[in-house]
Amino acid sequence: MGNLFNRLRTTMYKTVNAVYSSEAVWGVFVGRVLFNDPSTKEMVDGSEFMPVTPWMEFLLPLFAGLKLSVDTGIIETVVIDGVSYYVRSVDKTHDGFNCRANLEIVANPYGLVNQIL
Repeated sequence: MGNLFNRLRTTMYKTVNAVYSSEAVWGVFVGRVLFNDPSTKEMVDGSEFMPVTPWMEFLLPLFAGLKLSVDTGIIETVVIDGVSYYVRSVDKTHDGFNCRANLEIVANPYGLVNQIL
């Protein structure tokens, strides 16, 4: 059943995900993530969001092996809303169950975005 904090965290995350999430695919795993792909540099609540640094945030156990895989040097990709991204790093934040993955868009040799139709 877990403690009160864990239940509240899960409830809050599911509520936010229901409103703001995007579908992400990593290999055979599919889940909903909070996705930030800013188009202009801005400050929000003391954090600087850069247009060249998209990221996704997810709650473990979703994509549980992604951090270990990236940390060992394996090049991983995720597809979010039909667009492919390299996963450059994964950091555990807050209580260790929340993960933020820094992404870089995958471009083909012609410089075009690799989009799955």
